[in-house]
Amino acid sequence: MFAAILVLRAVTEASQTGSLVAGLVAAAWLVAPAAGAIAMLWFMAWLTSRTTVYTITNRRVVMRIGIVLSLTFNLPFARIRSADARPAAGTTGDIALALTGTDKIAYVHLWPHARPWRLARPEPMLRCVENLTHVAGVLTTAWRAANGMAPMPTAAQLPVQGETLPRPALASPMAPSFAHAARRLDGNGAAAAH
Repeated sequence: MFAAILVLRAVTEASQTGSLVAGLVAAAWLVAPAAGAIAMLWFMAWLTSRTTVYTITNRRVVMRIGIVLSLTFNLPFARIRSADARPAAGTTGDIALALTGTDKIAYVHLWPHARPWRLARPEPMLRCVENLTHVAGVLTTAWRAANGMAPMPTAAQLPVQGETLPRPALASPMAPSFAHAARRLDGNGAAAAH
């Protein structure tokens, strides 16, 4: 985005003055503010990652977020209707939690831990979760147990639609149950692919 603005500024100035040098000088004045804006965004992302704690227990998901003022959201499994896992780079990814009924948290309170473009019904989102496949499995197992449902089949037993994520050996009862790129845990406890 900033590169496009710099190029546009250089082209506009060069076309008005007829000098390529004048266009480059005009664009150079914007390099420092652009670099400053990028550095501020990077610093805010770093602070957010250092001050965020997500916890999955046998009864709830707890999100402690906030840089200056810390907020804690307690999301009991009885209030979570579904969870969507979306992989990003490597083994990281995001997990969005859809809440049941009229339960709602304001988007501005959740940001940047809110699912994008869900303004009317904001969904809390666990951002940049390391080892997404394992964490999704832990969440699925805990959610199903808290709601009195049988455990999900292992990832090897789930139908695979699309590209699969790498999965570790199924040695523990918390083995991953999300076998591919985006899998939804619906209110009936069944896994449904997106």
